[in-house]
Amino acid sequence: MYKIGEFAKMVGISNAAVRFYEKQGIISPERLENGYRVFSHFDAFKVNAFKTLLNYGFSISEAKKLYINLSEEEFLFELKKQKDNVLHQIESLTYRVEKIERTIDIISEKSKEKFSIENIEDYFYMPFSIGLDFSPSLENYDILSKLVDKSGISYYARKISKEEILKGKSEISISYVQVVSKNHKDKLSEDEKLKLKIFPMGQCIIYYRSITRKKSSLYDSYAELLEYLQKNKLEMRDNILILPTFLNLGEEGYDIEKIIIPIK
Repeated sequence: MYKIGEFAKMVGISNAAVRFYEKQGIISPERLENGYRVFSHFDAFKVNAFKTLLNYGFSISEAKKLYINLSEEEFLFELKKQKDNVLHQIESLTYRVEKIERTIDIISEKSKEKFSIENIEDYFYMPFSIGLDFSPSLENYDILSKLVDKSGISYYARKISKEEILKGKSEISISYVQVVSKNHKDKLSEDEKLKLKIFPMGQCIIYYRSITRKKSSLYDSYAELLEYLQKNKLEMRDNILILPTFLNLGEEGYDIEKIIIPIK
């Protein structure tokens, strides 16, 4: 029999972890007359078996269910299911890394050319709002919640209609949308593809700027863009998509925006 310190060293965990396993009912030490708890080598086998389940990525509650009276067939089924979960996590993390890299690129590009012309793949999108009317977010909750869960490939963005820019009003009405590039259409269900709207792209101006959230909705803040269009004899073809980097909603905090403008 082994005291808690000795037992912890035997199984390679801390004293606190031993207490945790005891609390979870994985091990049941014998209590001596003097009040000390002692552990057997069978307790060590139990702890190591439970640690193995945790190493497969099962949660504590899942491991506890698997630990008790599980047949070989049931264990094989759970392992295959866990493999699928892990592969999904790897895919999600891969997309998250790509998203971080794109944001790094946006911040880095800010110090380079503000304008460029590129061919951009169309986006799927679903509106959260029409201007500041957020009733579409209630109507589209089911599809929006699924898109938000695909955080590695979907983006919270802003949409400005071409007509809003052409009106020339002092303040521009901006709508909020969740977008997914068509490059990732294989990650969408058929139902999602049917319900999502298309944000047509093609040949576009890519415009980077650093600006406060408040000024971003002012017509005058687009003077540089309009000047670029006029100087290069270009014409807007469709609505504008703004991909914010920080989504800074404060009036003074600066955001770096990637603005995509489809052109004729």
